[in-house]
Amino acid sequence: MIEIKNLHKSYRRGKEIIPDLNLSFGETGLTMIVGKSGCGKTTLLNIIGSMDMDFEGQVIIDGQDLKEKSYKEIVDYRNFTSAFVFQKNSLFEFLTVEENLKLCMNIQNNTADISEALERVGLKGFEHKLVKSLSGGEKQRVAIARALIKNCKIIFADEPTSALDTKNAHKIFQLFKDISKDKLVILVTHDLKKAVLYADRIVRFVDGVPVDDTTYNQVTNEAKILPERKTKKFALVPIFKNHLKKGFTINIFLILLLIAAITVANIAVAGIKVKDEYDYYGTDEQVEFNVDRAITTQIANNINLYNVVKNDGATSAYDYLENGLPGNTRLNDVDSLILSNELKEYNIHLGTNDSLNEKLAINGISKLQTMAGDRSLNDGIVPYWEKVAKTNYNYYLYNKNNNYNLIEGGRLPNTENKNEILVSDVVAWHYLCNESGDFKEDYKNPEAYKGIYETDFVIYDINGSIMVGYDEYFDGTFASYKVVGVIKTGLLDFFEFDRDQNRYVFNPLFKNQDNDRYAIFMNSVQSQPYGYVVLQEPLNNGVNNPFYYNSIKMDGINMQVDDVKYELTNSNINTFIGEYDYSVNVAEMYYRHQYGSNGTHPQYKFAGYVDNLRIDRMGRLIALSTTEEELKDNEIILSVELAKSLFPTMDFSDNNKIKESFVSLADKEITIEYNDGQKLNKKTVKIVGISNQNKLDGLFYVSKDLYKEMYTQRYGQSETMTVDLSNQTLKERKAIMERLFELGYSLVPIDIMPGAYLEFVDGHGETYAEVDGEGLKALYPDSEIVTIDGTDYFVNEGVTYGFVEVTRNNDGEIVSIDTVYMTSTIIKRIVLDESYITKNLGNLSPYYLFSEYYTLEEADSGNYILEIMSSMYTFLLGMAVVLALGFIYLKENKERDTMTKLSMLGVRPAHIYLIHFITYLVLSIVIAIGSLVCTYFMVNLINGMFVYSIGEVDGVKSFVHSVIDGGPAIYRMRLMFEVEAFYITGIITLGFFVLSLISSILVTFKSRK
Repeated sequence: MIEIKNLHKSYRRGKEIIPDLNLSFGETGLTMIVGKSGCGKTTLLNIIGSMDMDFEGQVIIDGQDLKEKSYKEIVDYRNFTSAFVFQKNSLFEFLTVEENLKLCMNIQNNTADISEALERVGLKGFEHKLVKSLSGGEKQRVAIARALIKNCKIIFADEPTSALDTKNAHKIFQLFKDISKDKLVILVTHDLKKAVLYADRIVRFVDGVPVDDTTYNQVTNEAKILPERKTKKFALVPIFKNHLKKGFTINIFLILLLIAAITVANIAVAGIKVKDEYDYYGTDEQVEFNVDRAITTQIANNINLYNVVKNDGATSAYDYLENGLPGNTRLNDVDSLILSNELKEYNIHLGTNDSLNEKLAINGISKLQTMAGDRSLNDGIVPYWEKVAKTNYNYYLYNKNNNYNLIEGGRLPNTENKNEILVSDVVAWHYLCNESGDFKEDYKNPEAYKGIYETDFVIYDINGSIMVGYDEYFDGTFASYKVVGVIKTGLLDFFEFDRDQNRYVFNPLFKNQDNDRYAIFMNSVQSQPYGYVVLQEPLNNGVNNPFYYNSIKMDGINMQVDDVKYELTNSNINTFIGEYDYSVNVAEMYYRHQYGSNGTHPQYKFAGYVDNLRIDRMGRLIALSTTEEELKDNEIILSVELAKSLFPTMDFSDNNKIKESFVSLADKEITIEYNDGQKLNKKTVKIVGISNQNKLDGLFYVSKDLYKEMYTQRYGQSETMTVDLSNQTLKERKAIMERLFELGYSLVPIDIMPGAYLEFVDGHGETYAEVDGEGLKALYPDSEIVTIDGTDYFVNEGVTYGFVEVTRNNDGEIVSIDTVYMTSTIIKRIVLDESYITKNLGNLSPYYLFSEYYTLEEADSGNYILEIMSSMYTFLLGMAVVLALGFIYLKENKERDTMTKLSMLGVRPAHIYLIHFITYLVLSIVIAIGSLVCTYFMVNLINGMFVYSIGEVDGVKSFVHSVIDGGPAIYRMRLMFEVEAFYITGIITLGFFVLSLISSILVTFKSRK
């Protein structure tokens, strides 16, 4: 029931369209309100239909004042209690007839036969026609059909037949008459004649006042009580699709605008970050090590091999990487077990900690070194040793679980044949170049490696070494191996083999950073490629046949004498093996070789003792209690320094005192404690001698058997581990580094070319300085200025000191030398007085961003782009946001009509706001993803300006700016696609989403009535 009390409605101040209305309506029946245009009929219908809430008085519906209802209750009233047929059809023009009706049904969550409803209004077969293609009368009938299928108890109709012919008008009036039996139908019309034919009650209005209220049929039926249901899920999907479609052009514009603005902001922030780092570099300020850039540069340059080291004092997973330190690679069995389990998904290369064979001596690659006597004897010059030198290559042990990247034509070793091995391409190429005098094959051609498969590959298993001056000579056995596969490393792209020097040299087109201002491509502490051999069994002569000139370094050595424990600070252990323990003096060696160790040489006489062990290779005199040629079992010889520590009451000040003290010490037993890296060991030993000199810093000398046991414990139980992180992303590499750090280990990249990751490591790369040119000329009056490729160089006696800036006259003659740019290496070499240095330019090895010293055209272009972005990005971003919000407001205003129609249908505000929420959420996600993709693309594009490779220009091979497919290239990662890009993108898109949503809600809120 509807009851109206003291209703007042004004459109203009002082003029009331409805002055004071009191009226009521029953629960069912067809009530028609008639009158001339402007008399207040439609106004009254809008008020009781809740479409106009700006009135005074009361409109009571089912006992509740309309004005006291919340907006949610008003919307439910429009949806579940009433249906409204507007004079202007209020249909959604972009939908079909069926979609309009189904939308209304889904909002109310009821079921009805759409075809039957359309047939009742004479529109059978119109289901799939677009509303915008219908005539005015057809649209009006669709609006009536929409009201009819609503499951509600009140229908409001405003001039529903105004656009219909007489026949259809009678049909519609009869339709309303039929449904009024169990519903209240309030219909506004100007057609009094038809109203009389169908109405149960007619109320005639004049100037907002009912002047006649006639009841023709007394209706007593009660309206059906209809249950309310929740709106169906996805009911508004058609509206959402149209919302996106209608605003497609603006949405695309917003997406492109904000993607461009956010990308510029991301690039600018990344560029500023790099600039700030380099501005601090070389100053006293602490530069934060950029882990992401370092590792990303490693990835770009295929630096994939990392040594596993123990965390000896490291405070983070990146300490060793930041400081360029090699770390302690010695791992014991427990370490290997832990790491093998932790790194089981990676390629693991295991080596040994055999210090003697840490670098391999390989026949055909190693240089031949000769140590010869230089004293004139009867036979002239006496040759002594002729041995191979070590190479720069080491070895790993074969791991059947690894994926070895073999060059075509090779295969994996047969594990039953232990002499089958793999070698890296660096080793194979070195060997082939040495073996073939005129070897001109292409290293990229698999056929070139056939020769390595057909040769005996000889590796020396070294026992030990001897130093002669600054030269080290090795002794050992050798074994022949068969190479069955060559491992591709890609390092040969950067090097060429020089047969005369028997070593690799940089490809001439890759310049080393010495004297050339423009040589900015390399930065490495290694000038040789990293090569290795993969054996099936370790080299172990050093363990099985120790060469006793080498010291063992033990940790935590203690000695116990008569229950008194002495902690020793020195931990080097040497040994003695009689006549083979040669002197460094060539003459002594010769005499010993000629006459044997029978004491005939005058230097053998000492303290009255006659024995074989009186002088060692370092000239140490020995007091002994044994006459055996070698020490046996647990026999040891103490150094005088150690004897002084263990027996402080005894006198060892000279040879006679040593003799006297030793008499009481001979054959005395003491206890040694030492740590072999895994556990504490104890040995009881017998003192059989004292050495009166300690030039090798050895604590004591042991027998061959004891030395072998200790050596095996110390080195035989340890190994090295290298892990291959190929195909691992920055995030994955950091994750494994941090995981291993928690377990007590770090990863250190093997220092191979190119080493651009060492940018911020002190001591790597060259430091340049500006030097007073005229002052330098005064120091070197014979120097000259040489011009090469347009650059002037300061040259003295054929040595280039650096590039120069000069002043020339009109004839091109040099008038003065202004500045010489010199490296720290040259400055030290010529012992230049620091007073000549006018300015230190810092380390140019990590070439500066925004630097006047960066003169390459493409790189300058990259810097220019970054400078523009960095200086303007805040302005561009602000303008983009303002424009975006303006277009959003414009777009939402265009959608007000749709939102108003939804509100009139009874759609709850939350559902309307959800359309906006999803719309702008989708836009924000697209903008965020697009911005990150574009940022990534732009980062790579700008970084591409800092990538150089070997290519051909006009048929001539040269160093060019661009990446040649399949050719070597050096990458310097200037910009990083780092987490800041996600933060910036997230913050801006979130702001866009929130502001857009607020704007759309405000517009919708204004149009909800």
